[in-house]
Amino acid sequence: MTSRIEQSTYSERLLEGHFLRSRVVQNNEIDELGHVNNVVWVGYVVRLAIAHSRFLGWDVIEKRFPESTWVIYSQEVTYHAPAFEGEELTEETWVSFIKGARCIRQTSIYSKDLLLSAQTTWVWTNRATGRARRIPVELSDRITSSEI
Repeated sequence: MTSRIEQSTYSERLLEGHFLRSRVVQNNEIDELGHVNNVVWVGYVVRLAIAHSRFLGWDVIEKRFPESTWVIYSQEVTYHAPAFEGEELTEETWVSFIKGARCIRQTSIYSKDLLLSAQTTWVWTNRATGRARRIPVELSDRITSSEI
């Protein structure tokens, strides 16, 4: 049987409730200034959250609630330093708060030093109406038992 880490193109692990993943900056992620484009950084943050959710098995649980999905309500990103092609990055994310319909996720991306920090508020919503709805206990219990 192949482990989740072996199935991934990234090195993924959970450490004290924090999900960590390594990546190498690719040429197509570089902008005209010679470093990772800001839009690419935001994509890193979102894809890391999705990878963490899958690692915890949220994707399996979410299939039982096809009428609902996660959406980003707000996101604050601080760019501390640039990253360059070929640089190895460590991405780290964890859920710092989950209650009602909201889930607040922290993200740090670093090489030798901190390069980016972000706080993203995700809201569990009804797909048809776009309205927030309470996060199912199966999801909130999965995260709180392993992290908060």
